[in-house]
Amino acid sequence: MADTFWDNNAGAGDNTWDGAVSQWSTGAFPVTGDDALFTDVRSSANLNGTTVIEATWPDNIFFNRYSGNVGSTGTHLILDDAAGSETLDELRIENCTGKFFIDFNEAAGDNVVTDTFVNVSGQAPDQINLGGAAAFTNVHLLRGRTNLGQTGVITDLWVAHSTTPRDVHADISSGTTVTNVRQGGGRVTCASAQAITLWMQQGGTTLLTGSNTITDYYVMSGNLRIDGSGTVLVISNLYVKSGMVDLTRTGNLRTLTNIYVWPGATIDMRGVEPFITNTKRVQYGTGKFLGNLQPTQTFA
Repeated sequence: MADTFWDNNAGAGDNTWDGAVSQWSTGAFPVTGDDALFTDVRSSANLNGTTVIEATWPDNIFFNRYSGNVGSTGTHLILDDAAGSETLDELRIENCTGKFFIDFNEAAGDNVVTDTFVNVSGQAPDQINLGGAAAFTNVHLLRGRTNLGQTGVITDLWVAHSTTPRDVHADISSGTTVTNVRQGGGRVTCASAQAITLWMQQGGTTLLTGSNTITDYYVMSGNLRIDGSGTVLVISNLYVKSGMVDLTRTGNLRTLTNIYVWPGATIDMRGVEPFITNTKRVQYGTGKFLGNLQPTQTFA
């Protein structure tokens, strides 16, 4: 395995990934078995958006203490393969200050990005943008604001290891399919139509504004707000172990088939009861249902 640094030909390059091999420290484009590294120690130049079609992908791509921008709003850096299926073990964006617009495509096969880590400062709405048709196995958002748009399938989205809402912000946009969300804190906004199997919220704030269908949603701590206009939201099982669920923001259709509320938790449905379709409401101890829809079952 070779550490292959992008140094932009000591500043004399054309600011692209694949413009010339002289822009890489090894004199060759990174391939399988290599780590592609971007750091200000080698170059702080912007990496221009372009479509990079490689025979093989490097094992890992690391941006660390890099202040340049990668791609732009209109022209993303797009990594694709020439043939077959490629796997990127890790994408890491850490301690960086620029804006990132990166897509991973799979025009010639089933490409996979196994682990993605974002750990940056700042909350600009377009700070980190991940896209493309490749499948993402695990996406870990630790700090900063990340837009997940047109990213194919994300199996597990991990948000924050902190309960500070401003520490990390995830925007799930249309075109992305997320199977499981595991939220330790921070803020998540989901404005797209998602079919999510499991949402485990253990802190922070979540805002659902799209026509989402969720099988099991657990509010272990934190706040869940269901908002939006012209949308129909379906949650099969809503487990509120602690924290607050707020449904009062809008009068659109909500199907919450089974609701379970534990002591120390509250679900607020005041004024929107006519718009809620519900089969079972279970109260444990001092769990609170605010509004006219009171529990159908209670347990001490």
